[in-house]
Amino acid sequence: VATVSAGAEADLLQVGLGRERSRRIARALGTALHRGFERAPMADVDPARWQALVASSFETALGTSTADEQETLAGACERLLAGPLWRRLTALGSAVVARELPLLVSAQDRPEGPSSAESAPLEAYVGILDLLYRDPESGEWVVADFKTDELGDEGDSLAQHAERYRSQLETYGRAVHQALDLEAMPRLELWFVAKDRIEVVHPRRVDRPSR
Repeated sequence: VATVSAGAEADLLQVGLGRERSRRIARALGTALHRGFERAPMADVDPARWQALVASSFETALGTSTADEQETLAGACERLLAGPLWRRLTALGSAVVARELPLLVSAQDRPEGPSSAESAPLEAYVGILDLLYRDPESGEWVVADFKTDELGDEGDSLAQHAERYRSQLETYGRAVHQALDLEAMPRLELWFVAKDRIEVVHPRRVDRPSR
């Protein structure tokens, strides 16, 4: 029977702890950058306050952080502020209709239909829409959700990730479509921070409710 020495066990434990720490840091970074996107207007008006807010979100999610981890956050913020997603967001200006918009949707209105009583006892779905805006060029209504997932380098990874969020995004789109009595379904966008890319999710057909 193979045995593992105490030293080897300690090394394996350190490797495991290191991986877990890396995952926690990635999740904390995602939370902090998401918060930064939500409070984008503050970055221009009061940059120091914005930085403090992002740092506070990072610390809250992680617990305590080292100097190196704080530098990692600072670097991530620099890349965020210099990236095309941030430029797109700030360029929207007055085209932004709402940020962090609470939504309460009947389970009957979800794209996949009502859930079972066990999974959704209130038969409703509650969510927070990150961004609702009118496209400055086309005038189209746009539902946008920020995602901070760590993505691989595979060419189809972005599309695969987008598909995972289809149901959620369609639920948000349908809620906006019905609440504003729109002629057409809003454009659905996923903003992937890690890739600095916007992925459009094409909704399944939604018929307007009869009056």
